[in-house]
Formats: sequence, structure tokens, C-alpha cells
Amino acid sequence: IGLSGYWTYQLGRLFNFIMFAVFIFFAIKLMPFGKIAVSAISLIPMNMHIMASFSYDAFTTGGVILLFAYIMHLMYDDKKIGFKALSILAIMIALIIPQKVVYIGVAALVLLLPKEKFKLPKWHFAFKCLLGLCAVGGIFILQLNNAPKLVSDSVSYSPDTAGYSMQYIFTHLPEIVVMLFRTLCNKTEFYLKSMVAFFGWFQIDTPWYLVMPVFFFVALSFMR
Repeated sequence: IGLSGYWTYQLGRLFNFIMFAVFIFFAIKLMPFGKIAVSAISLIPMNMHIMASFSYDAFTTGGVILLFAYIMHLMYDDKKIGFKALSILAIMIALIIPQKVVYIGVAALVLLLPKEKFKLPKWHFAFKCLLGLCAVGGIFILQLNNAPKLVSDSVSYSPDTAGYSMQYIFTHLPEIVVMLFRTLCNKTEFYLKSMVAFFGWFQIDTPWYLVMPVFFFVALSFMR
């Protein structure tokens, strides 16, 4: 539309923000309970920072919250789960989960949908396998270009730095478990603060007396 690079970038940020807000609006609407909790999670400082940025995380974060809400809606709604709901689930899973593989845990919640909720109870297992295939297949297609990184013994962005290939991980499981435990011990403060304080690349070190109230109010939002 003839805008400069700067205003095109700002327009992208604006539509990122609108998309995130729309996702959260429908997530709150769909949730059978815990609506205030969804609101609180979407408004923690890190999410507010992301949703006003140009990052694709606005889509993945908002999308995975919406996916979770939709699964909860299907689980607790009085209506039976038919082909329309399953199609929506398949599309959402195929679009959202491959962006961040760790979100496959949210897609796995479809396994908790009771058999009695399906219009065709005998086919519930086949439907769940199909939804799982959407997640795994999407991950495989989208992450195919990352396959060399999984088998490499060096870090992709620094070839001279030793890394951990999938083969190494599976053949040195005790060492990997110890490494993960040590990482958790050393980085817990960073992980907790980064949810509410660091604001991405700015790395603003916020004191605990400002961080803890945020955790308190988020925890409070989960109470009935």
C-alpha cells in the first residue's frame, strides 16, 4: 500500500497484536471455567511484550492458549464431538503445534477426551490417532530443514562448538538427565523472572519484590 519499511513493520506489529487479542478473546469465551486464569496468563509482562512485537510467537502463544481452551470446551460441553469439531481440532493442531515442538503436550490433551463424548464412540481411538498424526506430521514437515541439526555433534550457529546430537542423547541418558537437573538448579531464577520481567532481548533485571506480586496474582486467578 505504498508505506515505508518502518510503517510496514509497525503495521505488522499492529496486526500481530490484533491477532493475539482475538485468539485470547475466543479462548476466554470457550473456557468452561478458569476464564480469569486465561486472562491473567495472557497479560503477564512477557506475553504483553510478545503480542506487541513482530515475533511469530504472538501466533504460537495465542494459538496454543486457544487450542487448550477449545479442548476444554469439547471436554466439558454437553454436545457430542462430531466431524466439524474434529476438523477444527485437526487444523488447529496442524497449524500451531509444529511451530514449537514443546507444545505437543497441549495437543496430547485430546487423548483425555472421553469416549462417550464422540458421536461415534467406536471410532474415538482412530480419531485420536488421526489428531496425533496431524501434530507429528506437521512437525515433521515444518522441521524437516532442521534434521541435519539433530544428527550434528556441533552447534549449528557455531560449528566449532560441541553440541548434543540425538544419537548422543539416547546413548548418554544418565549424563543428559544430570545436565538437565543442573541446568534447572542454576537457571530457575532466570526462567521464573523471564516470564514476568526480562522483556526479551532487553534483559531488564527486575527485583524479586516486583516479580513475586505478579506470581501471586496469577496464582490467585486460578482460585474459584
